[in-house]
Amino acid sequence: MLHLRSAAAPRAKEVAIIDSSPEYDAFGPWVLPVSEESEVPRVFAAHDIDFLRAQAVLKVPRDVARRDVTPRSHLYDQLLVLTPTELEVLTRRGHRFSVQRVARAEVVAVSSGSTLLDGWLTVWAADGSMIDVHFNGSSLPTMTTFADRLADWVDESEFSGTSQELERDALGPLDVGLVNAYNTVAGRRAAFEVLTAYPSRLPAVRRYRVQRLRRARPRLSGAVLSTGSGDLVVLSRRDWVQHSSQPDVSTSRTVIRGDRVTAVSVRPDPLLEGCAEVLVHGGAAHLRLIVPADEAPAFTRARPGG
Repeated sequence: MLHLRSAAAPRAKEVAIIDSSPEYDAFGPWVLPVSEESEVPRVFAAHDIDFLRAQAVLKVPRDVARRDVTPRSHLYDQLLVLTPTELEVLTRRGHRFSVQRVARAEVVAVSSGSTLLDGWLTVWAADGSMIDVHFNGSSLPTMTTFADRLADWVDESEFSGTSQELERDALGPLDVGLVNAYNTVAGRRAAFEVLTAYPSRLPAVRRYRVQRLRRARPRLSGAVLSTGSGDLVVLSRRDWVQHSSQPDVSTSRTVIRGDRVTAVSVRPDPLLEGCAEVLVHGGAAHLRLIVPADEAPAFTRARPGG
């Protein structure tokens, strides 16, 4: 007998579900501006933002590859809200968030910079608190503009005069980056003046046993100290002292509000010969700079009335 086998019913075609959202489509390593409620990451949606009053609102993405997230993931770790009176920093904590606030009138200094793709924004407040924001270095121009607004840097049109510039090789081949960073600042503002500028150097170590534990001889950062519109601007490396044989490619720009500096103190550095520790005080805030001892007076004189 011939047995006939019935053909299997064809399988239904699998339909791919495209799951997307405008936030997911725009997601990348970039810090992005937020101009309306629909652009606020959902983890921060409960926070009230007055967009008519805000001077700038930025969302800082997670440090994660796009392939490792989905439209349902939390894509942003921080939200920065700058108003005429205060800075709010919302930081994601799982499915919730915390809020840090600092009044604009209490901001003593603002630092921004990057080491390749590792960028940072640090704010010192007169009550001693600090705010740290980390971001992809590709967004440094965006964060630098934000730092300028936070530091209340006024428009250069209010000043007259030509800013002092530095020759490209003024600090030698290792610190061309610092010269370029200063000239970029000075080129955008009028009446900028260099108070002191010096290259990096290799100081001797007071305690040899400490040095033996390090991989390389310490290198002291070069720096450019300048002033303009009543503020102090320090261009330096991320760390004042680096223990590495590799070139330091970081650049840090710190704006210190001149009218909020209450004192500047200097003492010898306990480990490095010929170096001094400069502490810039603004209320309970303390900025620590390590500089050559012969350059310390320039930082002391830079304070208002100094």
